[in-house]
Amino acid sequence: MTELRNRRPANTAFKQQRLKNWQPLLTPKTVLPTLFIVGIIFAPLGGLFLYASESLNEITIDYTHCADKLNGTSLEQVPTGSWEYKFTSANITKTMIPGYRAYQTTSFLDNLPNPNNITVTRCVIEFSIPVPLNTPIFLYYRLTNFYQNHRKYVKSYDQAQLAGKGSTYDDIALDCAKAAGVEVTKAAGVEVTKTPYYPCGLIAASMFNDTIGNLVLLNPSGTSAGNITYNFSSVGIAWPDDKTRYKPPAYKPDEALPPATWALRYPNGTYTVEYPPPDLSLDEHFQVWMRTSWYPTFRKLWGKNTQTPMEAGSYRIEIDMNYPITVYGGTKSIVISGTSFLGTRSSFMGLAWITMGCICAGLGVIFLAGNCFKPRVAGRMEGMVGRALDIWLCQKCVDKYFGRCSLRSSRGSKRMLTNAHRLTPFLLRVGNSVTTRISRGTRATAVRSPGPNIRSRRDAFGESCKDLGAGQVLGGECVGK
Repeated sequence: MTELRNRRPANTAFKQQRLKNWQPLLTPKTVLPTLFIVGIIFAPLGGLFLYASESLNEITIDYTHCADKLNGTSLEQVPTGSWEYKFTSANITKTMIPGYRAYQTTSFLDNLPNPNNITVTRCVIEFSIPVPLNTPIFLYYRLTNFYQNHRKYVKSYDQAQLAGKGSTYDDIALDCAKAAGVEVTKAAGVEVTKTPYYPCGLIAASMFNDTIGNLVLLNPSGTSAGNITYNFSSVGIAWPDDKTRYKPPAYKPDEALPPATWALRYPNGTYTVEYPPPDLSLDEHFQVWMRTSWYPTFRKLWGKNTQTPMEAGSYRIEIDMNYPITVYGGTKSIVISGTSFLGTRSSFMGLAWITMGCICAGLGVIFLAGNCFKPRVAGRMEGMVGRALDIWLCQKCVDKYFGRCSLRSSRGSKRMLTNAHRLTPFLLRVGNSVTTRISRGTRATAVRSPGPNIRSRRDAFGESCKDLGAGQVLGGECVGK
């Protein structure tokens, strides 16, 4: 005989639902102080957060269409709406509208070799700042209309490969899908050569590959020296936890290929002894890119300077334009900004706290006014519990007995209504009747008397119970016909 499995839950307080609980009694004395305290705390803190955010200096310049100014001999103004200055004490007379132009070159700003002798479009941007910027100063690139949060995109990488393991094509084919590598068929399909990409996946293949140079202060005042270079460092821009995910590659040059979008940096699009697979544990720009954004508009850190403040004056910055952002209708910008204890400039947190504080304070005022002009006496629950009690008692008769419903009380209704906030109703089955214990010493009995036409009895009883008052229920009876 098959042994029956015991499905009874264990006799514990959790599984038998005997845990202690507490339900607060919401009264004006508890609700109003809570609302006012929240409003008093949240609104000033929101103002502090908003002030800290607005006190940051920030420069944003969109250079998406800089390549349209190719071979220009002079700077052209950046279109209105494509740049934004945010300064705490801006002097408009000293602020120059940014301008840009573009030219072509065969050298790279990062001084890496150019084995394929490709031509790069370089954008030159000049702008001015009216006030000095204190350290630390951060340089970001900002992209729009780029959905890094797509599920297939977020999952398209192989962690084992990034951790320094020599994963084969078949190992990474599932995670990296179409960006896993290259298959080459030889001898009429008899032999198939599979070479993995390193790194594989859509995230690596779509990495931002514009190269942003350092700032140059043009003709600084008060000195006879020439232009001064303001350097940004890429060391320490990635999260410490992200750095632990990457290890030196385990591939030999002939065991992997660079992604298609990386191929122009390597001879004939392949790794060689002179151009081996990159050490991603040292490439913090790659590590920053691999931490995907939740939103289609985002900024990622390119470099930082924690040593030298930026003087007021005119600056120049050059950018190698390789990233085809216009293919999907996006834009790309550079952002130069400081930071506060809340991070970069963002008014959302401050406005959210102020809004929450104002809502709580406003609700507190409304409830206080209502309690002053039309107060409800504590302990008198005729308007709430009394009516609900009538409906509850009648419904028990309708749902369970469909017949003659006699509700009797051993005490008066006044006693029970004054103690209404202490009601603890539950059913006690006694023979052919049901006794409902309402409070100590107070009982209401519903007597079952079934009839031939149950539905009609139920409907008639439900209609007759709608207009019952507290006194009728406790001292009278309700008979279905």
